[in-house]
Amino acid sequence: MSSVLEWSESELGGAGWIDPDSGERPEVHPAENPVVRAGAVRLSAELDVVEAAEARVVFYRDDFVRLARERLATAETSASAVAKAISAVYAAADTNQVGSQQADKLRNLVEIAAITHQLSNTPADSPPARTGLEARLDQALQRSAALAWVSLPDWYTSAGQFTDTTLRDLDRLEAARVGLRDALDNEALYLDIATEQRDTARQNLSDSVEDLAPRLSSEQFACMTAAALVTTSPEITQPDTVRREAEHQAALMLQNKHIAARLLNAGVRVVIIPKDTPLTALPEFRHLAGTTTSDGRHWDDQNAAITGRTIAIRDNALTHLPHEIAHAIHEHALDDADKHHITLLYRDRLQQPDAPWPGNYASTNEHELFAQLSTTYTGTNHGHVTNNSHIWPHKKWPETFPLLRNTYGPNPTNIHQRHPATTDKHPHHTASTNPPSPTPAQDTPEPPSTATYAKMRSTGNNKNSQNGHSPTEKTSSTRIPSGATQQTATVKRAM
Repeated sequence: MSSVLEWSESELGGAGWIDPDSGERPEVHPAENPVVRAGAVRLSAELDVVEAAEARVVFYRDDFVRLARERLATAETSASAVAKAISAVYAAADTNQVGSQQADKLRNLVEIAAITHQLSNTPADSPPARTGLEARLDQALQRSAALAWVSLPDWYTSAGQFTDTTLRDLDRLEAARVGLRDALDNEALYLDIATEQRDTARQNLSDSVEDLAPRLSSEQFACMTAAALVTTSPEITQPDTVRREAEHQAALMLQNKHIAARLLNAGVRVVIIPKDTPLTALPEFRHLAGTTTSDGRHWDDQNAAITGRTIAIRDNALTHLPHEIAHAIHEHALDDADKHHITLLYRDRLQQPDAPWPGNYASTNEHELFAQLSTTYTGTNHGHVTNNSHIWPHKKWPETFPLLRNTYGPNPTNIHQRHPATTDKHPHHTASTNPPSPTPAQDTPEPPSTATYAKMRSTGNNKNSQNGHSPTEKTSSTRIPSGATQQTATVKRAM
């Protein structure tokens, strides 16, 4: 998926272009500011590097040894009885359970059988190849004579047991066994390398954020952050229109530079997929395919969700995005004291016998409370119009108003009318590139996405409003409890 857009044609002379010699100076929307767009490209690329580095850390921490064990188990399941018996002798010798002489004699007999098979398949008119094989065979026979005194296992009867199939199975078993030994011996080293690369990538990202923040206004920084966070699927029909709308929706929630910077440094990303693509098609959500939420809704039908640092949303449901951004802010941008404050406020209000909100969506849990109050405060809630202003939480939830004001600013709706034009121009999608893995070359699967190892929340499909959420209307949502485990998967990032 693309992280940035590059125009395939110049805008010189196009619609809205003004001759610089005319003396006119049109107002430039913050999202179109060259510094903003260049900063977004820079941050988007660094976010890709951080995400790849995070995935490697997760891989070496959680999957490296496990997958090596699984490969060995698979090879053992399909191997012939003789191949497994030989491999068992090798393994016992490696762990000093038996003497190495028996394993050495078996290895030599296997080599003799392998060379003999190669000679039988080498044409007589290929003297150089045959000469080399015959020399190796002579050396192996001499070693065999030297090991004649070593006894062999009871199951061994003759060299005829070393068939082509047995030799191929033995090769696969030994490759898998060497892979497991490498994983066990070097897991800590590879993890240290991956962790160091991850920390360097994070620091580079943090340095860029710190460099750009003072040079931009709050609105410009919000637009830059939104553009850096948003990624689009190449299957989307109108990628420019969708991207601009998503960036606008995200920017409405990011007017606080401190909050926006924390989301960037946390590596939050927004993935936009076509309206007919289920969220469960993404690797981060794949394990939920065919399942339902706690209240019976199908995960395949959800319009938007957040898992860890990844927000996924369909391109026809972009008004859900502020709600999901609020979840990301709660999870990654608020400090522990603010999170605890939200939890206490939620519990206190829920326990009041005359609470005015029983049954409505904000009463689901403290996460949905904060998200609903956030979208209401910023004017991005698309439920009941009268509950879509910072005035509403000031009147109904005065105890939350200081936090909302500190998080979103004193006048969060002041950029609602400043919306950039959305003209599709068939942009190029610049593919994300990941740095090379620090590990030696080996046949190992691609590290899984970091977001696979996190908890999840989703917004449902409410037909009564554009995004299905209103502080005074009952909707349903599901959040996997903190600490719940999810299946890990070896995947590429579907962005």
